[in-house]
Amino acid sequence: MNLDLASRRQIWRFAILLGFLTLSSLAMPAEHRLPTLAQMAFLAAGIEAGLACLKRDRLNGASLNHWDAAAGLAGISSLALGVS
Repeated sequence: MNLDLASRRQIWRFAILLGFLTLSSLAMPAEHRLPTLAQMAFLAAGIEAGLACLKRDRLNGASLNHWDAAAGLAGISSLALGVS
């Protein structure tokens, strides 16, 4: 992949955050796993959007940033709610 360093770092942070959210939701009882994952992903999306505002990231910047992570986490949250 020909990505710039900032995009690679953002993908790495997103993968670590997604792994943490998945492992945290697996610690819940079976009937609460997907709703818990949806809630935690939605909260993380809000935090990422807040970080994007604080860092003044461009919404359509040349490299991946916190806005892209927030959009990905919001999508995961919607998917988990739709499946559960």
